[in-house]
Amino acid sequence: MGVSIFASIRFVLIVGSVMSSVSLADLAFGVRTTPHSSYRSELPERFYGACPVVSAVMDEYIGPIVWPIRHPSGDVSEFELYYTERETNEGRERFIVATQGNLTDPVLLRVESSCVFGHILDGAKCDCGDQLRAALQRIHGHGSGMLIYALDEDARGHGVRAHFEMYVLRQHHEMDTEEVHKELELPVDARTYSYVGSITDHFNISEVVLMTNSPKRIEKLEDQGITVADRRPLEATVTQHNEQLLRAEKRELGYETGYHDHEHWIDRLRSKDVSGGKFLIVESYRESVAAGQLDELTAEALPVGDMFLVLYATQRPDIGTLDELRRAGLDKVVVLDSGECADLKTAEEEAELEVEHYEVR
Repeated sequence: MGVSIFASIRFVLIVGSVMSSVSLADLAFGVRTTPHSSYRSELPERFYGACPVVSAVMDEYIGPIVWPIRHPSGDVSEFELYYTERETNEGRERFIVATQGNLTDPVLLRVESSCVFGHILDGAKCDCGDQLRAALQRIHGHGSGMLIYALDEDARGHGVRAHFEMYVLRQHHEMDTEEVHKELELPVDARTYSYVGSITDHFNISEVVLMTNSPKRIEKLEDQGITVADRRPLEATVTQHNEQLLRAEKRELGYETGYHDHEHWIDRLRSKDVSGGKFLIVESYRESVAAGQLDELTAEALPVGDMFLVLYATQRPDIGTLDELRRAGLDKVVVLDSGECADLKTAEEEAELEVEHYEVR
């Protein structure tokens, strides 16, 4: 892509004798001094993670304060809030712990990473805000539970600055997730969750029901001696704004969800034992609602209702059909590689639909 847009930053890091070892994560949080690493030898093995922990146990807990929280249902319920910190080789990590009711094992638990776009700006591009609200609503409905909010884990542990850098590369340089993280020299997910054991120990919790879509998060808690009795998914509604991120999370992070990525539906489309052009209409990437021959495709194939609808097709339908489908509620078209990719942008503009070309490997 030519000269990196972060070349100037890297130049400063290289020539600056003081900052020569500072990472992009450091840029996100500010330059930090390195504490004495000798403290680590005194820590229990269960608290070690990819980020070297200087103090596994939190310094102190400030609280509780009683705080009313408004839920999506319209209900308002009171939570007890605590603030705590710990020291790591990356600097101080900050956490808010929200609890409600009697914390009797197994405790309903959500571990939430901060997200300036989803939590503060209520953005529609990710599902972070939806998951936070759903977790607190679920704790309220259950009558008890805990939410651990990691204030310094924006962008899956890389920080707010890195989060902005990622979207600059996505939106202005049209990079996908793999290209973005390669350019920034960052792993897709830097979180270790090594703080959870210390917090649950403080509240005498040894067994939890974890609200997550990630089996890997279960493993990280179990490695700390926490028993995960069950997993409860937190799935957001698929929309035109968040569908790319949700599919990427399933593909790249191994999330277990009710929706699927393109490969799943294309395999379904190609497995249909019919000749000629074929189509498959999918609702929210969760279930197929119509299938058949392309010459039979009309607006009547679309279900009625407010849902995200995707058309998978072996060939691009004509502009008239696409326009009819759009007016009937179709949101997106995915066309298999058929040598027509040059026509897709024109089709998208004329039909006012998102038309994506998918190269079958």
